[in-house]
Amino acid sequence: MTVKRDKGIALITVLLLLAAAMLVGIYAIYMATKGLEITGGIRRYTNAMEAAQAGVDLGVAEVEKSFIEGGDPSDQETDLGSYHVKVAIKRLFAAHVTGGAVEFAAGYEGLGKGSAGGGTAVYYKIISTARGPRSSRVQIEALYKKSINIHGG
Repeated sequence: MTVKRDKGIALITVLLLLAAAMLVGIYAIYMATKGLEITGGIRRYTNAMEAAQAGVDLGVAEVEKSFIEGGDPSDQETDLGSYHVKVAIKRLFAAHVTGGAVEFAAGYEGLGKGSAGGGTAVYYKIISTARGPRSSRVQIEALYKKSINIHGG
């Protein structure tokens, strides 16, 4: 009579394969979770970036409005969805701008078109900061040039 010593080897083999499959499954779930966290972070950053860009546009509109109404542009604050946007506008300097090379010596055509013509450019620094959910924050600094008495400015 022969004695079998391999009783239960099938059970041990199945348990090892099941443990390996479980490890692969846990790793897949971990990677999917990390992917979702990264995607959520990118989405929050993109939304904050768009809100900050809207703040720069708001700053440009405030500069244009201040030239029409007179006075200096004021800082702005607004809420865009779940994002709070602060816009700081700082006047840097003003500089004389001469006419363009294409329009050289065409002084009879109007403002800014002659070689002696020109105007003034006023430079502003617009700083837009957007803050949103889960500590998302984006800050954009833009240099804006407002042309005065220049054709097309």
